[in-house]
Amino acid sequence: MPLWITRLIISALIVLLLIGINYLLKFRSLSSGTKKGRDSLPLTDGVGTLLYFSTPDCTLCHNAQSPVIEQLKTNMGKNLQIVEINAYEQPRMAQDWGILSVPATVVLGKDGKPRSINYGFTPYNHLIQQIES
Repeated sequence: MPLWITRLIISALIVLLLIGINYLLKFRSLSSGTKKGRDSLPLTDGVGTLLYFSTPDCTLCHNAQSPVIEQLKTNMGKNLQIVEINAYEQPRMAQDWGILSVPATVVLGKDGKPRSINYGFTPYNHLIQQIES
């Protein structure tokens, strides 16, 4: 077998391994957040919740993610509770949800159980899709 094919196969396996690790980390974050983080949140019964993790010095948070969050507040109104969490001021909350970088968002269903977690910037349409499903 030519060397380039061997390298291609190895590269593909490494990519698959990294994708698998990413899914495991998301699953771990969701399950640990379910156990620890929900108890310390001011959740409103029967309303979906979006946890938005940021820090004061996060440029991406303020220039990209915050406008999306504001648009959600405007369009969803009382149908969505948004809890903004400063990861510097509440490091335990970030740790409980497995948040290692900001911006990050966690979508909780109306029952308070986590539905999805997003690391990095998440576009408006993607968040709406997660909230409505």
